[in-house]
Amino acid sequence: MSKAEIGYLREAFMVRRYHTAGHIHKEETVGHHTCNVIAILFHLFDDNPPMYLVKHALHHDAAEAMTGDIPATAKWKFPALAKACEEAEAAVAKSAGLSEAELEPLHRDLLKFADMMDLCFKSVEELSLGNEAFQIILINGLTYSLALLEGSLKDHRQAHELMLVLMSNAYIDIKQFVEKRDNHVKH
Repeated sequence: MSKAEIGYLREAFMVRRYHTAGHIHKEETVGHHTCNVIAILFHLFDDNPPMYLVKHALHHDAAEAMTGDIPATAKWKFPALAKACEEAEAAVAKSAGLSEAELEPLHRDLLKFADMMDLCFKSVEELSLGNEAFQIILINGLTYSLALLEGSLKDHRQAHELMLVLMSNAYIDIKQFVEKRDNHVKH
């Protein structure tokens, strides 16, 4: 890793997340999130994730040093924004020397699952502290995560185990959010 890359990552890791969620009880940065995603990858790979995937996880939100943390919901609602963000993030990554190897489809889905599971765990933390703004964030994260578990990750034991850990939270009844997600999907 070059000095420039390390310097860029240090800046990227200081970007605040969830700036559109109003107040946050426990501030989080891209660095916190990145560390959590990598820890989840270690679980998903029985403590032996491929190094190229760990490096990809290390860089997965680094472009936010330039673009900011644009919510996924905004990208979902505005496809042109999603395309522009993808182009901008690729250009930023290239200029910062963060180019990545192409991910295998299963590894791409596991990285996205780890990313969404961290969002779900963060949402549960905020909800347990009374931050109701994270209800919709949790529902969105569960929707995405459960779709992966029902699709490409249907046979991935560790991914299903991690979902069970989330679902067994002692403070928040996660099943109510799954039901809200199911009702939302049906209508």
